[in-house]
Formats: sequence, structure tokens, C-alpha cells
Amino acid sequence: MLRKRSKRDNWPGIRTRSSPIQLARCIKVLSFEQRMAVKEMGFGRLLKFKVDGMLAKLANYVVERFNPSTMEINLPCGNIKENVEAIHKLLGIPRTDVHLSSLPNLAEKDEAIRRWKDRFPRRYVSPTRMVDMIESSVEVDTFNFRMDFLMCFVTVMIDCHKQGCFRPWILHHITCELDFARINWCQLVLEKLKKCKNGWKSNDLNRSFKGALTVLILLYVDSVRCRGMEVDYSIYPMTFWTKEKLKQREKVEISSGGFGSGKLKSFTVCKDKIDDEPTVQVCKDNI
Repeated sequence: MLRKRSKRDNWPGIRTRSSPIQLARCIKVLSFEQRMAVKEMGFGRLLKFKVDGMLAKLANYVVERFNPSTMEINLPCGNIKENVEAIHKLLGIPRTDVHLSSLPNLAEKDEAIRRWKDRFPRRYVSPTRMVDMIESSVEVDTFNFRMDFLMCFVTVMIDCHKQGCFRPWILHHITCELDFARINWCQLVLEKLKKCKNGWKSNDLNRSFKGALTVLILLYVDSVRCRGMEVDYSIYPMTFWTKEKLKQREKVEISSGGFGSGKLKSFTVCKDKIDDEPTVQVCKDNI
């Protein structure tokens, strides 16, 4: 949950249950074998994920500017379109022709799903608990591990319960035979983005934002140049942007007159490399 707002604050903050910190932590604790399993699931690029926090003012501005009807972030400098291609370029997750919602909605959960859920004693399971399970478990590449990682990703990056825990509806579409790499997860992000502002109001401190906040923030900071800040466009946005760099970005934009005033640029596209350390090429936005 991010900072409370002041009535005199020209740039109010947001309250959210969608902090990326647990996904960043999850990536750090994975073993070599678990990282290989994540790649087989089709989520290999997420192994470069380093976004370990959000900034309240920047986040609130971007969410306020997001229009679910047109699927655009509307800014003074132009509009940022949200579509499958944009999500895939940003996260590298699968974009196949199989939608999760098209799979059978099972009245009774699959036996493997029930066993996975029974590992957590409480009704509501948070990303923190799932990462704790990954870190403490001796399981390397099992269905339970893959479910822990998948549900951590979905809860943090796509949609969560008002308490910050995973929503159980997804469990009725998953069986132990399902190949996660065959699912269009980009489409699921878009489907949930269309509903992410339902019931949310910027000035209502009793309502937390529960949608794909990290996705919206990364699309914004990657699409809008920030004059006076060094940004490395040779690496993925989810690798470059950390909480500390977002803090710097927020400060620079506010001191320059406000958010959304830079020039639009195309999405950063990097070529995947065998190693995890791409060549650094820093560019300073002075336009």
C-alpha cells in the first residue's frame, strides 16, 4: 500500500494492492532448475524483472489517465495504446491463440489444483506466501512450483483480490495437464485492464487500485521520454526501471512542471540474448 494523500498535494498518491515487490523477490530466489522451468512455461523474459516498487504520485497520474474504453493512456503529449502487441513487447509472455477464458470452467477444481491450494492453510493466499513457499521448498520443477510462480505473476501483474491475494476464479480453468506456454497471457492482461478501474476513484482513500499497475507504469515510462534523466533503451524496461529509478523519474517530471509532458517514443524492443547481461548503451533524453 502506498502513501496517504494530502489535500494540499497537487500530485496525490495512489493506494494499491498491486505492488511488484514480491515478483521481483521471487525472481531473485529462483534456483537454476526453477529458472529453466519458468522458461519452459513461456515466461523466460520475466527472469529479467527488477521492478521492486512503485511511486505513488506517478502511479496515480497514469491510472487516472488510463481510459479502459479506448484502452489508451491519454497524455498531453499523445496517447499510448494498450494491445496484445504492446504487452508482449513489454513482458515477453505468451500471446498464442488459446485464451484462458475459452478453456472449460470446471465446477470442481482439478485434483492437482486442490492439492496445490491445500499447501496454504488460509483461504486468501498472498504473493508473499507463494514466494515464501518457493524459497523454502525443496521442490525444483513440479506442478506446485509452476503454480506458485504463475499465481504470483497473475496476482501481482494482472489482477488481485481487494486484500492483495489471488482471485480463485482462475483455478477453475487450470488442470495439471495444461501447458502454460500455450495460453495467451497477454490477452488476459488486456481483459483485466478493461475492468481495472471499476469501482476505483482517485480521491477515495477507502478504495485501493487492484489492477495491472506495473504494466501501466512500465508502458508509460518506456513510451514517454523524460528530459534530464539517463535511460538505457538497450535493455528491457522491466530490467532498467527499479523503484529507485522510478523515484528519480517522478522527481524529475514533477520539478519540470508535471507528468506527461515529454515526447512519445516507440516501445523499446530488445533482442533476447543467451546471457542475462545485455550490452549497456545509455542515452540521455535532451529533446
